[in-house]
Amino acid sequence: MKTISAVRLVCAAALLAALCMLVLAGCTRRADVCDVLAAALGSAPDCPEGTVYSTSAESDSPSALDSRLAAVLWGNGSPPPAFALVNSAAVFLPTGQVPFEAAVLECTSTDSAADVALMCCERGEALGRVAGDSGAEVSVAIYGRYVVALLCRSPEAVQKAAGAAVRKG
Repeated sequence: MKTISAVRLVCAAALLAALCMLVLAGCTRRADVCDVLAAALGSAPDCPEGTVYSTSAESDSPSALDSRLAAVLWGNGSPPPAFALVNSAAVFLPTGQVPFEAAVLECTSTDSAADVALMCCERGEALGRVAGDSGAEVSVAIYGRYVVALLCRSPEAVQKAAGAAVRKG
């Protein structure tokens, strides 16, 4: 089982690499978070049944990603400050108790993406503890103004598909 410090080290290394990519990806065209999430899910070899929650869903829709759900996912009962830096977001949550989760968050700027990625890393730490020895790994990456956070098997392939979808715009 991975220790919390190992997950932090992985997140720190991913953030460092991603921050270096910010300079190169600062001019990324606007991609739809639901399209990026769909590309990521399509490349995941173990994608279970689940629901996509989105900030673009109607507020009264059961699939709306609102401040209450953000508080559950990334906060401790209240929306985390970094969520205010998000323009749009889409999250896939599995139907059952399966160690799998995927989120795509479009940030207000490339600078704010680092704060949002840290928020996702904190969620990743919690998910990593729950996943235990399932083989699922946490991965958080920044693509310009976009943050992609995953808990799945083979996160490299899923991140690659998400990054391509962001670049395609």
